[in-house]
Formats: sequence, structure tokens, C-alpha cells
Amino acid sequence: MAADVTAEAVVLRRIDSGETDRRLTLLTREFGKLDVVAKGARKPGSRLAGSSEPLVHAVFTWAEGRSRRFVTQVQPLTSFPRIRSEYERTLAALALAELAMVSLPYESPSPYESDSLDIYEIYLASLAALETTEDWTAALVWGEARLMQAEGVHPEWTTCVVSGSDLAENPAWVSPRAGGLVAEQLALKHEDRFLVTAETLIALKKVADLSIAPAHVNGSHECLRVLFAFWRHALDSRLPANETLIQGLPA
Repeated sequence: MAADVTAEAVVLRRIDSGETDRRLTLLTREFGKLDVVAKGARKPGSRLAGSSEPLVHAVFTWAEGRSRRFVTQVQPLTSFPRIRSEYERTLAALALAELAMVSLPYESPSPYESDSLDIYEIYLASLAALETTEDWTAALVWGEARLMQAEGVHPEWTTCVVSGSDLAENPAWVSPRAGGLVAEQLALKHEDRFLVTAETLIALKKVADLSIAPAHVNGSHECLRVLFAFWRHALDSRLPANETLIQGLPA
């Protein structure tokens, strides 16, 4: 029988299974995204109940079965109480979890050779920023931009992806299909184009290069709308949690 495996992880998703079990999708550094079964987690008084909720950060131990992994022990680290106590922060964290769920392949570990591309650390740092930063929208813009960069789909915000010319218009055209900024004279060729203020594009470029979340992002609501359009194209998938969040932002 295979030995138990232990790894630090964040719960991305929880699905009820059978009468009392839960199937969890975890994000780890060593093993990437994977599914485990928390047997009996829905029973009253189960020691696995609290640690089998989305957004919990814990050390999980699981046994490798023939076709499934079964949680045998959990050591909670944090459940991000502020995120859970404020609706907008909860929705933001779930939107971030949704992006990780859809964008990351199963069992693809984070590379050790480059901290800037360590998706697990970026995701964990994003949750920590949502927990502590007063302006949660700034934390979310930073987290999404960094995840997009780590996934290799980071758009060109201030350089035209067709001509290579620098941002010169305000507002300016962007196209998710083209991969970012499109100069005005070339924009008509891109049916998915839409206008964005130059200030927003400059903010997106600056935020993606920061190693820690900023306290404030100029035009953060517009930044989130732009990021959503680019995520939706890149993932070619419905993103209901992100859509709900965007619809709730002030005009």
C-alpha cells in the first residue's frame, strides 16, 4: 500500500459526494491541482468538516487509493476570517478560486526555479491580500493580473500587439482575441474590440509587475472589467462567480 502524502494546500472547490462525504479540489505547490475525498466530512462533529470548506488553507495528509485519494488528517492554518465575514471579499475570493479551477491543469506542480511563476504562492498571496488590504478591489486586480502573468496569457496593455507602437490614444482600443492594446487605425479589424481609458491600461501594466499587492489601484473597477473580458476569452469558459462579481460593481 502506498505511503500517505502530506502537502500544504488551499481548498478551491467542495462538492458533496455520497451521503456524508465531500470531494475537494486542492491547490498545492508540489502536486498542482488535485482531487481528494474527505470521507464523513458532512457528519455532525466530523473533524474534517471545517477544513473541507472552500478557501481553507491547511496541511492535508491523504492516502493514495486505486483511483482516488482519501484525506486522513488535516492541520488547519487559516480560514481567512475577514474574507468569510464580508460578502464582497468572499465573492472576490471565490472568483479568484474559479479562475484557478478553470485555468490550471490537474497535477501540474508549480515550477521551483522561478518564484515569479509559482502559481501556488501567487494564489495564496492573493488570498492574504484580500484578507488584509482595505481596498479589496486593489488586491483582486493584483491577484488576477499576477495569475494571468503566471499562466502565460498576460496581455500587452500599453504596446500595440499588431504594430508595436506605444499607447497614444485615450481612450484606447483593446482586443482580447488580439492579446491586448490595438492602435486606433488597426482596431476595426478586431470585432471583439472595446474602449478602455489609458489610465486603466497603465494601471494594469504597473500592477502586474508588483511583487506585493498595492494598497490602491486607480480605476480598479474598470481594471476588473477589463481583466474579466480577457479571462473569459483566454479560458473560453463560463465564469459565473466572476460574472456575478462584475455585475455587482458600481457603474
